[in-house]
Amino acid sequence: MLDVVKPEILVVDDDPEVCETLVDLLESSGFRAQAVPDGLAMAARLDQRAFSLVIIDLRLKKEDGIELARQLRTRSRIPIIILTGQGTAADRILGLETAVDDFIAKPFDNRELVARIRALLRRSAETGMPRSLRTDRLSHERYLFGPWTLNITARELLHGDGTPCDLTHGEFALLEVFVLHANRVIDREQLLLKTRSAQSDAVSRTIDVLVSRLRRKIEEDPDHPRFICTERGAGFEFFKEHGARVQAVASATDATAALERQAFDLVLSDVSLGPGGDGLQLMRDVQRLYPRTAVVLISGLPSDLLAHRYAVPPRTRILRKPFLTADLVRAIAQALAHHRTDAPATTAHAA
Repeated sequence: MLDVVKPEILVVDDDPEVCETLVDLLESSGFRAQAVPDGLAMAARLDQRAFSLVIIDLRLKKEDGIELARQLRTRSRIPIIILTGQGTAADRILGLETAVDDFIAKPFDNRELVARIRALLRRSAETGMPRSLRTDRLSHERYLFGPWTLNITARELLHGDGTPCDLTHGEFALLEVFVLHANRVIDREQLLLKTRSAQSDAVSRTIDVLVSRLRRKIEEDPDHPRFICTERGAGFEFFKEHGARVQAVASATDATAALERQAFDLVLSDVSLGPGGDGLQLMRDVQRLYPRTAVVLISGLPSDLLAHRYAVPPRTRILRKPFLTADLVRAIAQALAHHRTDAPATTAHAA
């Protein structure tokens, strides 16, 4: 019988009692664990063996845990969790704005810590797998706004030209809250709570710092924001009509079922949908049954040849493979714009 390889976790904390508690907790939860007191010992241990995750205390006696995390990130993509004390607003800002994978305030709930560790390890394992073994990206939860695509599942923000936007943990958490609560005003205390930042004593102005940083990254003109709008005396509201929800399915049958459940502004489909699938027939059905829904068809053939051979339905926007993200965004925008001039306005939400 093969032995199960347990993930090994390195704890960096100069408090022996905390180290003992964490090591006991981790080992009783199915992990292997070691503890070291400082950055020098951490570097030496990481050179000796491969660890699956590192937990670093924010305030070591002679070192800054945040700086250790930054140094480690320059040499490795290993998941990093920062442990923060019940501290000041500076602690909250550091926790939110540092490019670590997660942060937890002390005293922490043992079950929450273990759950977060397991979630990070699952995400890290998927990132390192061959593409054929990864979770199907069709199932990823994505949200579009302007030229941006926010992938909640993969935790990445991509521009329409395919360029990734580097967000800190706190910036991504805040953007995720905004996107999931679009078109409504959220006050600062709610944002602090929803970004899991209410675990330490800090002023709500922390959110203003994050909003300012986020605007500089996603807004064309941060001084006149399009997506993150300030509602004086109330909080913030995100992007209103500029957002879109996206739902992905893997077959024409699933697409038909989804269309029966709710209204969509646009359907995007490949000509080939695998065995038994017909993207062209799906588009014909969409235009016949749902005239208010725009369609974009993906094909490896030139649009004129495709239209000549296969009688492509009218008002179908064709996107030829291979294509860039910018091409996809442009095709969707054009299909929606042209469709609105040909069909009655719809109140349906894209999904």
